[in-house]
Amino acid sequence: LAALTPLGATPPPSGSRWTVSELRSKGISGVEAPTIDFDGSTISGSTGVNRFSGAFTISDGRLAVGPLRVTRRAGPPEAMALEKAFLESLREAAAVEIAPGPRLLLKNAGGDTLLAADPRPAG
Repeated sequence: LAALTPLGATPPPSGSRWTVSELRSKGISGVEAPTIDFDGSTISGSTGVNRFSGAFTISDGRLAVGPLRVTRRAGPPEAMALEKAFLESLREAAAVEIAPGPRLLLKNAGGDTLLAADPRPAG
């Protein structure tokens, strides 16, 4: 796990499930939205094309994600571009915040929001 610059980090509730609605300040449309699931110290979900899983830690106010295991299916160019940006955002994430709504926000070391996600029902 890569060490990241300290920022405030609040662990997402274990068992919480999220659907990404914004990635790098842009809404997601025309492709399947990525999903993120938190279970204990494991992060997993879908990139919209492939499945991913790995570990995450929150220590000394820092969030660290990875390394991630990702399946290797191919998809349309737009979906593959979204997958690349999504995985880069997960790797760059340095803080997590649960905002009112609730809304999951992953932020970089500079405090910029990398992605926003909304809760999705279990099942």
